[in-house]
Amino acid sequence: MQIIDLEPVVPTTGFYILSRIKNRAGNWAVQSDITSISVRVVDEATNELVSTSSPAVADVVSNTLQLDGRWPKDKLGYNVAYPTAAAETPEPNASYLFKIKFTPVTGAPFFEYYRVRTLAPAF
Repeated sequence: MQIIDLEPVVPTTGFYILSRIKNRAGNWAVQSDITSISVRVVDEATNELVSTSSPAVADVVSNTLQLDGRWPKDKLGYNVAYPTAAAETPEPNASYLFKIKFTPVTGAPFFEYYRVRTLAPAF
């Protein structure tokens, strides 16, 4: 299991998890390649489930690679943009694991794992 560490975030604020996924043929996945998405968020310190969701594929997967100011990694872009909810990162100075399950039209489901740490209060 490969975990991608994201930049720290302010707790209780939403942010986007951006990535690229491919279909079974090795091409960039499009909406019609994926039948469902489910997301589980776990507090890494307590191993407690923070939230679950099943966003619509059309709300997460793009049919073309997207390039905008949110994607500084390269000139290719991303085709997955999961909008996190503020409730998914509720506590300051914590670490949360986002487990995103993609169920394709054909073949076995696959997962992406993202770790995000929340910042401590600055007072």
